[in-house]
Amino acid sequence: MMSKGKHVVPHSEGWAVKSEGASRASRVFETQREAISYGREQAI
Repeated sequence: MMSKGKHVVPHSEGWAVKSEGASRASRVFETQREAISYGREQAI
């Protein structure tokens, strides 16, 4: 089973990680670096 891709996008409260095709963010972070790290972990 393949997991959906993750995207790091700007958010009004920092940076958000969204699943591909999702309308809502799965989590919001203060820094882009934190969001990228989380997104990579979730994409595995």
